[in-house]
Amino acid sequence: MACALALLLALPLLRQELHSAKARHAIAKISPATPEDSDASVNIARKALSRPGASGNLLNLAAQLALLDTVQNAETAQDYTWQSLQESPTRAEGWARLAYIDLLANGKFTKDAISYLEHSFVAEPAGYQDFMVWRLEFIFANWQHLPLSLQQQALFSLRMMAQSKGKEFAFNMMRQFNNQDLIIRASAALSLN
Repeated sequence: MACALALLLALPLLRQELHSAKARHAIAKISPATPEDSDASVNIARKALSRPGASGNLLNLAAQLALLDTVQNAETAQDYTWQSLQESPTRAEGWARLAYIDLLANGKFTKDAISYLEHSFVAEPAGYQDFMVWRLEFIFANWQHLPLSLQQQALFSLRMMAQSKGKEFAFNMMRQFNNQDLIIRASAALSLN
């Protein structure tokens, strides 16, 4: 009887995980380079996330989809992100997404955007690979607008990424932004490895 009850209680969580996995896989396939495939992936992700529910993970994925959809819906993404952070306040990508949304809304870095990025690094100094690359590219693209403390956190994250993806990957990533201050400081940070 106890096993049946446990199974009954676990089914909603299992269903959420299955929806999560399906949505995550579809979102990873969204690419502006292949609009037809992207549209199909958006539709698959939408279906999987049609009822995000209370899961912080599903809400986080719904926020990602809102920003990746053909018509960016930053307000929806922001709402889902805040809901996701209420469930999981240490979700670094949620905090970084809020910084990105704030930048879209204001056209510049505000105190809130900087605070969101700082929260992101407190939650996860490095993060999983795709998120780490996205956050570093976001920071490198806006390097001159960020305080020294965030720049230093980004350089630490870059060093961690270089350990897993290699120094050449890290050097190539930072060089694409053609910012001499970034290149000099990142080169120095990477030489410490």
